[in-house]
Amino acid sequence: MATPVCAETVKQTYRIPAGDLKIALDMFARQSGRQILYKSDDIRQVRTRGAVGSMSADAALAAVLAHTGFGVRSDASGAVAIVRLPATSAQTGTRGPDTAATSPGQAMASAEPVGDQPDPDIVVTGIVGSVTRSINAKRLNSAIVDAVSAEDVGKFPDTNLAESLQRITGVQINRNANGEGASVSVRGLPSDFTLATLNGSTITSPGVATRTFDYNMISPDFVSQLVVYKSARADLEDGGIGANVDLQTLTPFGVGKRRAQITAKMQGDPSRNGGKFQPDITALYSDLFADGRIGITLGLDWNKRSFRNQGSDVQPFWPTTLNGKGPYYAFMQTGYSNTDSTVTTTTGYASLQWKASDTTTATLNGLYSKRNLDSRSINFGIVPFAPWAPDAYNGPVTFTADQNNVLTKVSSPAAWFVFTQPITRERDDTTNLDFNVRTNTGDWEFSESLQYSRSNDNNFWQRPQVGISSVTNLPPGIKTFGGYEIFPGKPIIGYILDPALNYSNPAVWGNDKIIITSDDASDTLKAAKIDITRRFAGSVLESIKFGGKLSTRERPHDRWWRRYNNAPFDNAAAARTPFQTAVRPNSLANNILGKYNGPGVRPSQLFYIDPQAWLTEYFDGKYETLYNQGALSTNNFTTNSVTETERDAYVMANFRSESAIPISGNVGLRYVNASVKVPYQGVNLDNLKFDCPAGTANCTWVIPPVTNEVGRGKSHAWLPSLNVSAELRDDMMLRFAASKTMAFPPLASLVPSVDVSGLATRRISVGNINLSPYTSRNLDLSWEWYFSRSSVVSVALYNKQITGFLQPGSYQRVIAGQNVTVQTTVNGRKGYARGVEVDYKQQVGALVPALSGLGFDVNLTYSTGQQDGVPEFNIPASTFLGLNKLTYNASLFYEKAGFSALIALNHRDRFLVDSNVWGVSTTELYIEARTQIDAQASYDIGRNFTIFANVQNLTNKPIVQTEELIQARGTQYPGTWTMNGRRVAAGLTLKY
Repeated sequence: MATPVCAETVKQTYRIPAGDLKIALDMFARQSGRQILYKSDDIRQVRTRGAVGSMSADAALAAVLAHTGFGVRSDASGAVAIVRLPATSAQTGTRGPDTAATSPGQAMASAEPVGDQPDPDIVVTGIVGSVTRSINAKRLNSAIVDAVSAEDVGKFPDTNLAESLQRITGVQINRNANGEGASVSVRGLPSDFTLATLNGSTITSPGVATRTFDYNMISPDFVSQLVVYKSARADLEDGGIGANVDLQTLTPFGVGKRRAQITAKMQGDPSRNGGKFQPDITALYSDLFADGRIGITLGLDWNKRSFRNQGSDVQPFWPTTLNGKGPYYAFMQTGYSNTDSTVTTTTGYASLQWKASDTTTATLNGLYSKRNLDSRSINFGIVPFAPWAPDAYNGPVTFTADQNNVLTKVSSPAAWFVFTQPITRERDDTTNLDFNVRTNTGDWEFSESLQYSRSNDNNFWQRPQVGISSVTNLPPGIKTFGGYEIFPGKPIIGYILDPALNYSNPAVWGNDKIIITSDDASDTLKAAKIDITRRFAGSVLESIKFGGKLSTRERPHDRWWRRYNNAPFDNAAAARTPFQTAVRPNSLANNILGKYNGPGVRPSQLFYIDPQAWLTEYFDGKYETLYNQGALSTNNFTTNSVTETERDAYVMANFRSESAIPISGNVGLRYVNASVKVPYQGVNLDNLKFDCPAGTANCTWVIPPVTNEVGRGKSHAWLPSLNVSAELRDDMMLRFAASKTMAFPPLASLVPSVDVSGLATRRISVGNINLSPYTSRNLDLSWEWYFSRSSVVSVALYNKQITGFLQPGSYQRVIAGQNVTVQTTVNGRKGYARGVEVDYKQQVGALVPALSGLGFDVNLTYSTGQQDGVPEFNIPASTFLGLNKLTYNASLFYEKAGFSALIALNHRDRFLVDSNVWGVSTTELYIEARTQIDAQASYDIGRNFTIFANVQNLTNKPIVQTEELIQARGTQYPGTWTMNGRRVAAGLTLKY
C-alpha cells in the first residue's frame, strides 16, 4: 500500500495553472513548502492540467501529475522525487509501489531539479540552497524581481541585510559612519525612491524627516527572504519608483517543524587601532502544535559592536579675495579625527499562526528592535582665514594656486586652529505588529490585515570647542601662523603648523564654546487593508484580484539648539568655566589618523575633554543648570508634525494563454489618494507689518510672534501596470513590463514654515505643502535562461522617465501693502534613468562533475541618468545623487560534506553624493570608486553543531571622497577619507 506523500491533510488554496510540468512542480513547491526533486530532461515538454482550488498537498500534487505518466517516491533523504511511472500505472498517474512519506512543512524547501548527473548531492540548506531559492523566486514571480534567500532557518548570507542586497544586480548600498550598510538605492535612483515593506506592508524607520529605510535596524536572523520588485504590480504598495524591497520573515508554518537553535559569536576589528571584540547572541525557537494547526516562532538577538574609525574631513570651498586679487577658493575649514563608536542592538521577533479551519489561517507577526549608539570624536582642524569664511582677506599671506584659483598651499597669521570633540548619543527603536486573516472558499480568497508600526529617534549631540588664533583672541596675545597643503593625488591634506606651539598641551588652547542639540522624532503608521481574489479554472483569465488600503502616518519632529560661550571676549563670567579642568586621559587622543601613511604634517597626539566632568565641576552635573546660564547665547526651538493619510484601491487581472509559446502575466490599475496635514510653529504672513508706505525703498518691519499654524495639502495618482512573460522554452523566459509609479516628496519640503530673513530685499521663503509626488513611467525587458540546476543567465534593460523633481520657484504677493517675492520649492524638473543588468549564476559541477560543490555568481549593472537643468535659476543638468555608471559583483563558493566557503567582491564606480555642499554653490562631493572583498566559511560538526567565521572588508579599504569646484569641474581635490577597518566575526551555532 502506498504511503501518502504529504502526511498533513490540511487544505489550502493552490493556484497552479495548466501548462509546462516543470513550471507547475516549481509552483507546487513554492505554494506547499515541500522539496521536490526531478530531472529536467525527464519532464521536458510534458504538459499538466494543473491544480486550482482548495485541497490538501497530496491532492494538489496528484492533480499536477495526473495523466502525465509521472508519479512520486521518496529518496533516501526523505525528499519527494518525481519518477516515470511503469506502464501499468502511467495511464492514470497513480503513485508506484516505492512511494514513501515526506515530512510535513519541509523547512526552507524549494523545488530543486536533480540535474543531468547520476546520484547528485541533494542540498536543501546552505549556500546552494540559498541560491536555488533566490532563482526560484525570480523565476516564479509574475513581475521582474531578484531575491536573496536565507541559507537555513536563522542564517542569512550576510550579517547585515543591506550587505546582502548589494549582491543583487542594480542595487547599491549607502553606508553609515561606521561603514555598515544602512540604506539601498536601486537602479541609480535616490534611496528615498526605494520602498521597504515587511511581509508586504510598509514599515516605519528611525530618522529625522526622511523616507529612507534603515536596513541596519532589522536583524537578518529572522528574515527568510529579501525580494526586490523591479517592475510594478497593482497589488504592491505605492512609493517605490526605484523598486519595492520586501523583507519576508520566518513563520512557524513556513519552518514547518520543531526547530531550536542558539548562535553565539564575537565580532570586531583585529587591527591594533581597531575597536574591541564584542558578543552577538541569537536564539530561535519554532514549533507546531495541535496536529499542525497552531504554530509559534520566537526569536531574540542581542549584539554589541565597537568601532574605532579614523578620518579626515574638509568643508566646501569659499571664494575669498587676497589683498584685492581673486577670487581664490580656499577650504572653509579642514580637519581630521579619531572616533570611537559603540552600537548595541536588541531585536525581538514573534510569529503566531493558527489554522482555524481548512480554509482560514490567521497570522500575527511582531517585531521590536532597539538600537543604542554612543560615539565620541577628537577633531583637529584649521580655518585658513579667520574670522571664519571671509569674503576678503588683506594682510600677510603665502600661497600657491592652481589653474582653477584653488589654494593648494596657504599660510597666514590669520589662521585659526580648532579643536572640537563631538559626542553623540542616539536612541532608536522600531515596533511593528501585523495581523492577517486569510480565507480560501472555493474559487475565492480573502485577505484582511491590520498593521501598527512605530519608530522613534532621539539624537543628543554636544561639541566642546577650543581654539588658537591671534585674530579671534584664542587665547589672548598669542600670534600664530598656520595653513594647509594639498598633495596631488593624495586623499588627505597636510598642515602648516606653528613650531612654537605644542598642540597636545591643553593650556595653549583658548576656550570658545559648547554647542548642544537634540532631535526627537517619531514615525507612526496605522493601516488596514483587504485583498480579494476570484479565480477562474480553465480560462485564459486565471484570476482577478482587487482590494484597498487605508492608512495614516504621523511624523512629529522637535529640535532645539543651544550654544554656551565661554570665550573670554564673549563673557567674562563664562570664561571662568574652562574646559581645561576637565581634561582626562583617554586612548582616543593617541595616534590620531595613525592608519594613514601619506605625506604631510599632522599632530597625532592631542587630549580629551570629559564633558560630564566639566558639567559636574561648574553646573552641579546637570544640563538644566547650564541651560539657565546667562551666557547661553542661543536657544532655538523648532517643532512640526507631518501627518499623511492615504486611501488606495486597485484591481489586477492575472492571465495565461496556452499556445506554442505560453504567455502569462497581469495587468492592473492602482489609485492613490493622499492628503497631508502639517501643524507647525511659524510666522503667519497675514500679520506681518511694514512701517512705511508701499514702494518705499528703505523701511523697517514688524515680524509677528511665532504662533501655532496648520498647513494642508492633497494629491492623487492613477498607476497602471502590465507584466507579460513568454515561455520561449521550458527553461527560458522573456519578460516585458510597463508601469507608472510614484514616490512622495521629501518631508522637509512639505513643512510650510516661513523664513523672513530676506525682508530687507523684500524676499521671503516658505515651504510648499502642495508639492505633488514624483512620478515615473517605466519600461522593463528581461531575458532569463534557467539552463541547469541552481543556474541562470539573465539580461535586463530598463528605462525610467521621471517627472516632478523639485526646483526653486517664486511668485509675487502683496503683504501689508508691500510687493514681496515669495521663494518656494515647486515640482517641475524632469529626468531619466536607464541601464542594463547582466547576471550569471552557475553550479560548476553541472559542467565538470569532478568540481561538484563549486559555484559562482557574477553580475554587473551599467546605468546612466540625470535631472534636467533649470536655466532661470542657474541650475545645470546633473546626475542623480548616488548614481554610478558601473557596479559589479563576483562571488565564488564551495559547499560539500558539511563545509561551505564563499568569497565575494563588490565594486562600485565613482558617484555624486552632494551636488551643493552646505548650499554655498561652490562644491560638489563624490565618493570614489571602491572595491570591497568579504569572505565567510562554516563547517557542520554532525547534525547539531556549526562553526563559522566571516570577514568584511578583507583588504581594509577606506572610503574616499573628493571635492570638485562647481565653477571648474574636472579637477579632484581632497574630501572626506574614512577608515572603518576590517570586521571579523567567529562563532558557533547549536541547533536541533
